[in-house]
Formats: sequence, structure tokens, C-alpha cells
Amino acid sequence: MKRKRNNISSSMTDIAFLLLLFFLLLAITSTMLPTPIEVPETAWNQTFQEQGLQLFVTAEGSVWYENQVTSLPYLPQSDIVSIYADKKTPYAAIEPLIVHLQHNGTHVIHCLVEQIP
Repeated sequence: MKRKRNNISSSMTDIAFLLLLFFLLLAITSTMLPTPIEVPETAWNQTFQEQGLQLFVTAEGSVWYENQVTSLPYLPQSDIVSIYADKKTPYAAIEPLIVHLQHNGTHVIHCLVEQIP
């Protein structure tokens, strides 16, 4: 009777494929910012979930909405807006955005920061 050889290489291939699939799915489902932003930090201990319209402001002052750079007149109207801004963004770049949102009927503007562990 012939002895059957175990095919170890196919088992390792299956494991490698499953690991690759796991990391791809994890990368797709993780929240990613449309542009690299270094969010300011705070020691405030209350957590907050972003609400309403989400805008991202880079250090250069460009405004991102739905993964695209946009200008103020093309922003949709929303009662609540959450703003992510890079910690190197000057207030002079954020202030026109806040004024524009207030003139368009936004009642609540959240400037989101990252909590220090």
C-alpha cells in the first residue's frame, strides 16, 4: 500500500491567502481620512461621535468633502457640521469656512480633536 504524502505547501498557501484577505477587508472597512491630517490632541475626557456633514481642512487650508477638494459655495447645507482640521492649520484658513457655514444656516459646528490616551 502506497503512503499518501501530505501536501504542506497548499496548506500554507491557503493560510497566506486567508491572512491576505483578512487584512484587505480590515483596510477597506477602517475609517480613512481623504487626505493626511494630523488632528490636534486634548486631555478632555468626554468622547464625541461626529455628526452631520463631515469636512476636512488640511494644513494648507483646502477643504475636503466626500473625498474631494471643494470650495465654499459648493458645500451642501446642514444644521450640524463636524470639522476635522490639521493641527498646523491656521485659524485664518478655518474662519471663512465657519462664517460661510453660519450664513448658510448651520446651527452647530463641531471642531473635532483626538483624545490623549
